[in-house]
Amino acid sequence: MATVGGLEVLDWFEDRATGEELTVYFLDREVHIAEALKQKGYVPQDDDAYNVHMTRDLSDLPAVKAPQGFKVRHFQGLQDIPGRVAVHRAAFHPCRVTEESYTNVRNAWPYREDLDWGSRRPTAGSLRIA
Repeated sequence: MATVGGLEVLDWFEDRATGEELTVYFLDREVHIAEALKQKGYVPQDDDAYNVHMTRDLSDLPAVKAPQGFKVRHFQGLQDIPGRVAVHRAAFHPCRVTEESYTNVRNAWPYREDLDWGSRRPTAGSLRIA
């Protein structure tokens, strides 16, 4: 639906959004979006203190050092789903996460299994969210 410059998606947004004032957020480097917004009559606001995009170079991170006996790894495939869901539900009770909903998350972009980490205690087999 979005076209070069973003005007078509803004038309869609304005057609469906409700309210007296419409707000759109974008990153400073997304100059093409800023230009499209200006063309549509949107006015920049400088008071948006809570919308901060922060980044960090991840190439220089130290290796993970787990406490003695703990194992730290990313979740690996379907066999980890029941444990991952149980840990999430215990940590964030009350929680609506189910094996089905977590499978949906895993199947959706931009999920990356290599970034979904947990740890295993030495005395119990349960996974923990890292």
